[in-house]
Amino acid sequence: MRRIAAIFLAIVLLVFLPVIIPVVALLDRAYRKQLRAAACAFACLSCGGILGLESIRLADAQWDEHLRELREKYPSTRFRLVRHVRAICPACGVRYAFSERERTFVQIRIDRGLSAADDVPRTLP
Repeated sequence: MRRIAAIFLAIVLLVFLPVIIPVVALLDRAYRKQLRAAACAFACLSCGGILGLESIRLADAQWDEHLRELREKYPSTRFRLVRHVRAICPACGVRYAFSERERTFVQIRIDRGLSAADDVPRTLP
């Protein structure tokens, strides 16, 4: 029975893996395109300047630095991390998360590191 399951798994992987990888790559490309378009059209809520592509580069650099520090501090640990900061204003340093539903940026609160969307009251049904 285990042999049949292994053969079935191998067949499924051989059939679907060549399809899954390009689909994931296309979805990532579409997400990055939305992010770039939103950054080029979004005015910073603090200073009024347009975020632009530099804001995305700043957020990527900060995320890479954060990951490097974690890997140095805990070399044998596998992390499950969620990235919230997608743009940092190059002029004033305000951090923004990207709201995919609205295709815009939401300022991240400084006190807890959460977005302003967390202020929405949740009612129980």
